Amino acid sequence: MRFYDLYFILRHPQLSKCVEPSAVQTAAKEAKGCRIDFKRELSVLLPVSHHRILKDFKQNLSREMERYV
Repeated sequence: MRFYDLYFILRHPQLSKCVEPSAVQTAAKEAKGCRIDFKRELSVLLPVSHHRILKDFKQNLSREMERYV
């Protein structure tokens, strides 16, 4: 859930102001080597309205992190 939390925070302008760039860089390194099936694991926890994000979640997360750093 940690990666989804980061994605959610980076997507919201008010929340992203509180994130340290070094924390995003660390998470980016971890996400690249990660072999988690985000759709399978997060679809059980998230509301259906958030499931469309999960299709290409790793790519979506990477895009948000690149935009932030």
